Amino acid sequence: SRNLQIRKPSHVACLATMVASDKRKLAGDGDGGDGAKAIKTSSAHEPNVCATCPDGAKIMSAKDAAGKQSYSISHSDGTVVSCVGCSTMGVLAEHLARAARAAADASTPALATAKTTKAGEAPSAKSSNEVSSVIHAKYVLPVSEPGPDDPLACLADHAVVVSDSGRIVEILPSATAREKFASAEHTELPEHVLMPGLVNAHTHAPMSLLRGYADDLGLIEWLTTKIFPAEGKWVNGEFVRDGTLLSIAEMIRCGTTCYNDMYFFPEVSGEVVAETGMRAALGMIVLMFPTSYVQGDVGTQVADEYMKKGRDVAQAMKQLCPDRIKTFWAPHAPYTVLDATWEKIRDASIEMDTQIHTHVHESQEECDNSEQLNTEAMSCHKSDHKCRPLANLQRMGLLTPRLVAAHMVCLTDAECESVGKAGCNTVHCPTSNLKLACGTSPVSKLLAQGANVALGTDGTCSNNTLDMFAEMKLAALVAKGAAQPKNAAAVNAATAIRLATINGAKALTMDDVTGSLVPGKFADMIAVRLDSVECMPLYSVPSHLVYTCGREHVTDVWVAGRCLMRHRTLLSIDETNLKSKTRDWQNKIAAWAAEQKV
Repeated sequence: SRNLQIRKPSHVACLATMVASDKRKLAGDGDGGDGAKAIKTSSAHEPNVCATCPDGAKIMSAKDAAGKQSYSISHSDGTVVSCVGCSTMGVLAEHLARAARAAADASTPALATAKTTKAGEAPSAKSSNEVSSVIHAKYVLPVSEPGPDDPLACLADHAVVVSDSGRIVEILPSATAREKFASAEHTELPEHVLMPGLVNAHTHAPMSLLRGYADDLGLIEWLTTKIFPAEGKWVNGEFVRDGTLLSIAEMIRCGTTCYNDMYFFPEVSGEVVAETGMRAALGMIVLMFPTSYVQGDVGTQVADEYMKKGRDVAQAMKQLCPDRIKTFWAPHAPYTVLDATWEKIRDASIEMDTQIHTHVHESQEECDNSEQLNTEAMSCHKSDHKCRPLANLQRMGLLTPRLVAAHMVCLTDAECESVGKAGCNTVHCPTSNLKLACGTSPVSKLLAQGANVALGTDGTCSNNTLDMFAEMKLAALVAKGAAQPKNAAAVNAATAIRLATINGAKALTMDDVTGSLVPGKFADMIAVRLDSVECMPLYSVPSHLVYTCGREHVTDVWVAGRCLMRHRTLLSIDETNLKSKTRDWQNKIAAWAAEQKV
């Protein structure tokens, strides 16, 4: 925004869609994508209206006397204004950041120390590798690879050095960092641990608007009598936008910096992710029946329409925010997707080199009805084969490292072995599975067989929070009691932290950019305060994070080096407006439920 001479983030927002979709060259050099340079504003000459924002503001383009392209936002009086209603707030900032980084990488690859700018002095051009900030903490927990005794190295009085591109440059003792990077911006967290942001590997973010709507019911009754009717009535783009924003606000406050979503209108969720600075994997949902999102005849015909729409979403997200958004195929479950569609998804995932995110073996009924091919039961898989759903997926070649299988509650020892040998990813959702009386995943057995086990909350409608600290603690505790024989070390604190960080990143094929604090990765990290009464005394940081601390102890959150929460204040979300919208949804849904008696 400094190069653009734009005073408000919302001004940047209104330019984003036009720059991305029209693929105009930025500043007359590059293709508007990764290789472009940052735009510099100049006096407009012969302005042209390129597009109109949803709130009526005009996106203007013009060339100056030197032939340089410039962009602006205008109302009828021609003035540059804030465009609050634009649906792509913050996206252009992402494009410009990528463009500036690419240009700088090409011209200045060497690391430089950040310079301060004196008052009245024009800012100089920066290298993308230039150090922009240094965050000091009492402890830094990088979440290293497991050692012989599975320790988690905790570094006392260390600092994380972050580049202008949002990547980690170095982790070193604070005293050395203060001397080496004296002119950088320094943040002091003397009573905190700095650790990787948590990765919520399975959720349904828009469903936060249904938090507490349907409780104390079994899975199938919960779905058929409460959830499906409510979704049929309320789910649209607006529901998804507001629900996603509510969930991202909660996740940031809980210390989550990346999530894996499965829901309708993922393109709308993507806009919210881009605006708020979050990192996400968005599911391209596939079902065998029509919804408000996709229309068509029940069966493969409507499933094909879901897949067609999914391909469009994948392309749109690459244009919108490729640094922070991935797209995965998201066939809902074996009992809502036909075999023929599973095979198409298998082939499409290979073609597009992406993951497959689904629900598998969430309940005993699902397994029993599929083995008996009880087609009258909703939970029976939609196949002609009398077998357990996992066996059917294996028959079709879907048990691979591309599979991200949520829940996996009802597993035999042989199935755990098959999943491990295949290198599949499973997502343990202990709170949701216990609340819906489904059971618990045999995490220690899966880990012993070599499976990558991540952690998720599921949606707030079945959890009823997005609290990954609660999931870490419950995952560790449940595993101890579920082990045969009972084993207090079945899932220890170090393992629970890995489930919630690096293992989640691996499941989402994002472990090259997030999940641990390692030079070269993005600075996706959180600060957890350890000096409150309930957190004292302190003997082991990993133990405290799992068994003592809660989401309320998270004070600061960064994604790609951008601070999204400081001292528990959200910086990228208008909390007052969010609460007002959420209350409106609550009133509408409650009135409808009372009238319908559902």
